[in-house]
Amino acid sequence: MAVVGLDFGCLNAVMAQAERGGVTVLLNENSKRLNANLVSPLARARRPAPRRRALLAGEAASSIARSNYKNTISCMKRFMGRKMSEPEVAAEIARVPGVKFVEVDGLVGVEVMYDGEPKALSIPQCAAMMLFKMSQICADSNKGASIAEVVVSVPAWFTNSQRLAMLDACDVAGLRCLRLMHDTTATALEYGIWRSAKKAFDEKVTQRVLFVDMGYSSYQVSIVDYVIGKLVVKATAWDRTLGGRDFDEVIAAWIAGEFKAKHKCDPMENPKARMKLLDTAEKAKKTLSPHGVGEANIYCECLMNDLDFSIKLTLDKFEELIQPLLDRLVAPVDRALEASGTDPKDLAATEICGGGSRVASVKKVLAARLGLDASATNYGLKTTLNADECVSKGCAMQAAMLSPRFKVKEYQIYEATPFGVSLSWDQGAAAAAAPMDTSADGGDDDGADDGATAGTSDVVLFPRNGETPSTKRLTFRRGDDFKITASYDAKDAALLPAQCEALIGEFTVKGVPPASADAPSRVRVNVAHSVHGTVAISSAQLVVEVPDDEPAKKDDEKKDDAKADGEAKSEEKKDDAPAESKDGEAKAESPAKADAAPAGDAKADAAPTKKKRKYKKTPLEVAATLPKMSKAQLDAALELEAQMANQDRVIQETNDMRNELEAYIYKMRDDVIGDLRPFVADDAKAAFEAAIGGAEEWLYEGDGYDATKSQYAARLKDLHALGSPIQARFKAHEDRPAAVSALQTKIEDLKTFANSSDECFAHVDDSERATVRDAATKAGDWLMDMLDKQGKLEQHDDPALLPADVSAKLGDLERNTKAILAKPKPIPKKEEAKAEEPPPAPDATPKDDGDAKMDDASAPDVDMPDAQADKSDVDMPDAAAPDAPEPTD
Repeated sequence: MAVVGLDFGCLNAVMAQAERGGVTVLLNENSKRLNANLVSPLARARRPAPRRRALLAGEAASSIARSNYKNTISCMKRFMGRKMSEPEVAAEIARVPGVKFVEVDGLVGVEVMYDGEPKALSIPQCAAMMLFKMSQICADSNKGASIAEVVVSVPAWFTNSQRLAMLDACDVAGLRCLRLMHDTTATALEYGIWRSAKKAFDEKVTQRVLFVDMGYSSYQVSIVDYVIGKLVVKATAWDRTLGGRDFDEVIAAWIAGEFKAKHKCDPMENPKARMKLLDTAEKAKKTLSPHGVGEANIYCECLMNDLDFSIKLTLDKFEELIQPLLDRLVAPVDRALEASGTDPKDLAATEICGGGSRVASVKKVLAARLGLDASATNYGLKTTLNADECVSKGCAMQAAMLSPRFKVKEYQIYEATPFGVSLSWDQGAAAAAAPMDTSADGGDDDGADDGATAGTSDVVLFPRNGETPSTKRLTFRRGDDFKITASYDAKDAALLPAQCEALIGEFTVKGVPPASADAPSRVRVNVAHSVHGTVAISSAQLVVEVPDDEPAKKDDEKKDDAKADGEAKSEEKKDDAPAESKDGEAKAESPAKADAAPAGDAKADAAPTKKKRKYKKTPLEVAATLPKMSKAQLDAALELEAQMANQDRVIQETNDMRNELEAYIYKMRDDVIGDLRPFVADDAKAAFEAAIGGAEEWLYEGDGYDATKSQYAARLKDLHALGSPIQARFKAHEDRPAAVSALQTKIEDLKTFANSSDECFAHVDDSERATVRDAATKAGDWLMDMLDKQGKLEQHDDPALLPADVSAKLGDLERNTKAILAKPKPIPKKEEAKAEEPPPAPDATPKDDGDAKMDDASAPDVDMPDAQADKSDVDMPDAAAPDAPEPTD
């Protein structure tokens, strides 16, 4: 299972995988690091059955995007979670000619041909198809291992509904998304984590870095503070509609104007000519981007109406055309600097990334605003990161930090809230003057209210550029169910897309018990700004204070309590020293204890203690109304995705079987007149060639072009029935000499063994030698007989002697003689042992059994002569014991 980070861009998608020791960018089936972010359902005509479709995504879709432009969905990120009524959506639709956009579940969707019928798909479903393609690339790169967890990048300007739509796409694709991470934050993580590991930052003094990311469709600026092991995003600003494609559009419009002036027709009105013109404009932009290039030659072959067109674009003209776009670069930088309170001189570095940042004019404008050295490389801007891969690598690092599959050194990331979020609620009769408490989600307090915002009906809970993720708490006094509305702060309305709803969602707290107006219930609501950047009520609780007066206890319970109180008092008297608090400071004694009377008056003089109030918390149900897929819609999308994936699998297997049939036809058509010709008779050759010709005609001129997998398999089986015997005869002819040689060598070795007089084989008796000799002789006779039969046959006849038969005979011969050949030589007999020594004379003094093991110990009561004591280790077999009787004759 792989842990990956995915840069889901507007033009390309890049995927990086977290591995031990680093991050690796995964390659697609064409060994490319960048994957075209396209989805193109391809409908093919099939006779006589209705149409069918194959889903192409990524590189496969880019190859047919121009010919299948009506069914190709691009720039999915621009339509994610948006409504058809937004002006920006209408402008985006104009950039994708040929595709039919429709409204699906209240949001933007597309209509494509599926199974010969028009099918409406939501943008999250289309994005899920691309995500599924990326998971296949991951599986191919990891020997079938699928994606376990993923972190997906999103622009900082994504609204709550857009983020929810991206999460829905991950759910449909079957991916477990750990976090939606801002592009600039992922870039900042890739920039800072390695420098932090190398101690390039200080532990306390922050270094402030400005990141500028100009991608294909948007422009983002972020200011980040660094210390060792930590980064804090101070401010983020953007321009949603400024990107590299806008530079291409300007150049393409200029070329179209020149072409129209010459040929009286506009290529921008023709979808295919427009796509060709945009590709040409992009190449011209890349040509003029490096420093020192003054002009670019533009040539469009068959641009429109079979007319070619060529023109030259100079650098001065290019900068003149894009000047309105260059003027828009400064505003986001100014907003970010102002929001973070940063002077350009305080920046430690300015890092640029994204494909659009490679344009020299862009670098020049940014450097001039920040007061950098124009004579330096890249005008003083830093390009230490890979402009195309830094976002995916940062997401992969974040995925490794969040995944339990990796153990990563702690690195803190504090994101900035892109939009201010405010909450409002209806003012019920019981809550008209009720206090409300707002606090960070820290420890669990006693539930007291501070009354700071009594009587209010709205509050800005998450201010813009505040730290996130975070959770804050609201406390209400209510006597019935109530509704809370989350929306974007009115101060940040200018940052939202035009005519975009400020409403985030509505949350209804249910299950609040009724109460009187003078004693309403306390309801605590926890509102979370999650790691995805979404806003939701994580939980709601009913808080009820437990009364002090407890019901009367039984007699036995009172006795147990009295006993427990007595033990507690005795423990308190054991140590008169002041106790230390958790922070190490000694607690001061109370005046009551310092002036304590004798033990008898301790109870009267004790200072009264304030009892801590106790609360009972009961969870409440929260019903959310958010612009995301419902469970029924999600299940339907999952089912459709499964059907499409299964159909894609069937189509792929069908194509593989068709290719296998086609390859067999081409191969055997050449081989039957080449290497296989001697092994096929004339009549069999004619029949086989007729079968090959019929299969080829059916495949290319008949109904075989769109046949099913089983039909291709049946045709291939028929051809194999005719061609396999020919190939078997050829293979037998090729392999037979080696098999025969091996058997002959074995026979000669066995005969040599049987007739050998070598001393090392002297232990093998004559009967065993005869057995080996007979087995070798029989195998030799069988081989000579079979070779004689094989020699009488033609090469096109079925062979009488197969290499498999020779190998089997060799195996039998080895098994029958293995035991004799492996017979070990007998071990030589040892010489007879010397005569045993007579046992020593028994001692008159009886000894215990335990003393028998003590060979070196002598009996304590036996007096031995000095000479004998000196020679106690010498063997004396003829010596007799002192007390033994003399032997008689």
